[in-house]
Amino acid sequence: MIPGRDKKIKLLVLTSSFPRFIGDHAGIFVYELANTLSKNKIDILILAPLFYDQRCTNTLLSEKINKLEVHRFKYFYPAKYQKLYRDGGFIYNLKTNYLAKIQLPLFLFFQLYNAFKLVIFNNPDIIHSHWILPQGLVGAIIYKILKKPHILTVHAGDVFALANMPIGKFFAIFVVKNSSKIFVVSNYVSQILCAMLPDNTIQEYNDKLMILPMGVDVKLYQSNQTIKKKNLYKRKNTTILFIGRLNDKKGIIYLIQSMLELKHISEHLSLLICGDGPLKQELESFTEKNKLKGIVKFKGFITEDEKIHYMILADILVVPSIITDSGETEGMPVVILEGMAAGKAIIASNVSGASDVIQDGYNGLLVEQKNPRQLAEKIMLIINNPEFRENIEINALKSSMKFDWSNISHQYEVIIKRTLERNEL
Repeated sequence: MIPGRDKKIKLLVLTSSFPRFIGDHAGIFVYELANTLSKNKIDILILAPLFYDQRCTNTLLSEKINKLEVHRFKYFYPAKYQKLYRDGGFIYNLKTNYLAKIQLPLFLFFQLYNAFKLVIFNNPDIIHSHWILPQGLVGAIIYKILKKPHILTVHAGDVFALANMPIGKFFAIFVVKNSSKIFVVSNYVSQILCAMLPDNTIQEYNDKLMILPMGVDVKLYQSNQTIKKKNLYKRKNTTILFIGRLNDKKGIIYLIQSMLELKHISEHLSLLICGDGPLKQELESFTEKNKLKGIVKFKGFITEDEKIHYMILADILVVPSIITDSGETEGMPVVILEGMAAGKAIIASNVSGASDVIQDGYNGLLVEQKNPRQLAEKIMLIINNPEFRENIEINALKSSMKFDWSNISHQYEVIIKRTLERNEL
């Protein structure tokens, strides 16, 4: 406890993505971090937009999820026409949906309005913003006006959105200057953000910077390890797994193309694609056109429990992320950490944050982006070398412990307390 304090720390979390129901993937890492922090004498308030779709028409504007006090706001009326944070995600919708472009300033206004209300009526000790825009901007404004300490977590899409905005660098400078501490999920994303800053702000940014990915609940993936090891490598069939949104930066098309090479080599091969998104129909059409329906299976949206099931079932996890033509990519794919926790042999594109956690040939394999042939070669390398695969899996499991939520949240907790100590001096 901070000297002189006789009450819990109260933390207000600003986010554009948060689970709408138990088992929802949306913003699950925001939930996991907040939920773990709430077990350590920190009261958590969450402010997130109301997300409307057919699966969750009864989402509440205010509710309690475990120890988290969740508040949601509408940013367009009627709510079913809210387009900014749904389907393909923030950047995709801004590019493709005119209504989403109109809603961006409305989103910023309503989040700022509701954040100020929560600050005034609940008096949190500190603000934590996920994504530099719009939440980081909201947190920075509150820091500037009300002098509330503000910590920021930068993921990836937010930085790439800023980089493509005519005045993006001015937002970046303002948020950096009005943040007490800045967490960035990968070195690559940090470099992109740093390149947007003027020379006189870079040192301040570096002083506030901490590279730290999101985490994983390692124990969730351990329950079936004994059963799995009894049957290790005895099955004839090899199951390859992809989990994620079906959008451009995930690079799924290159993984499917690699099956064109592999279907002639191995008869006992299947690719499970778990997830939904704007490219689903296009990917299914490609699969059917190239006569891959016997190998490639689209599972659609899956729950958290189903994700764990498929992760344990799979032999190889592939994360074929790419850098899109606009320069966008992933920050640090959480699915890599989940695969490590499940003791999977992981093949990932060497873009963005993958190399921050994967040591090529030790706890996973790295490949060139957009290279189906290399993906196929690495898949066959794992299939044909059981001892090599087992070493990869063992080392992946060991590596995952570093990224368990207990360790990640502890580092956030330390920073939160230090920030408050400095603020109260």
